[in-house]
Amino acid sequence: MQTLEKLSNRLFYLPPYKKTDRPILAAVVGDNQTLLIDAGNSSSHAKLFKEQLASYHIFGDMVALTHWHWDHVFGLSEMDMSSITNFMTYDKIKELQELSWEDKKLDERVKAGIEIPFCADAIKLELGRKREITIPDPTIIFEKQIKLNLGGVTCIMEHVGGDHSTDSNLLYIPGKKRYFLVTASMQICTQKNGIIPLKK
Repeated sequence: MQTLEKLSNRLFYLPPYKKTDRPILAAVVGDNQTLLIDAGNSSSHAKLFKEQLASYHIFGDMVALTHWHWDHVFGLSEMDMSSITNFMTYDKIKELQELSWEDKKLDERVKAGIEIPFCADAIKLELGRKREITIPDPTIIFEKQIKLNLGGVTCIMEHVGGDHSTDSNLLYIPGKKRYFLVTASMQICTQKNGIIPLKK
């Protein structure tokens, strides 16, 4: 089972799990609000993250979506909180809402080159045979950048695009000595005299 990692009193993350394509999920803890980063690839993934945060008496208030890929948004309903993303991610989520995730339709999209075989296999493994997937509409939509004051810490979310996904967002916490970065590929880095990757 994945176990929550504590980087500081402000920063926590749940490591990835490659077999079912669970990405890193992260939390930025402010004095007034906690920002969760990405919703996970299933209700089970989101629930695990919330339960492990609760063991530290941390509860999310809103969730930022780094991009639209299934493994970052399928847990959004379980998160049950306001969500933030850019307009491109919003449009892509609206497209996902119209799709069927049953084996037949998944296999058809793989055959057509629309779906990646690894992702289709991971969806089947993570979500089992009965897949009831509900992706709520994101509630806060921005164009280029949004600044979130969580109380004692500010998190900046910025649309940067990139090869992984054109809607990709970067999240960072500016400070005198250290930056915390989360990219759409969910690489977490800190900066202190250079950028040091911690997890991919």
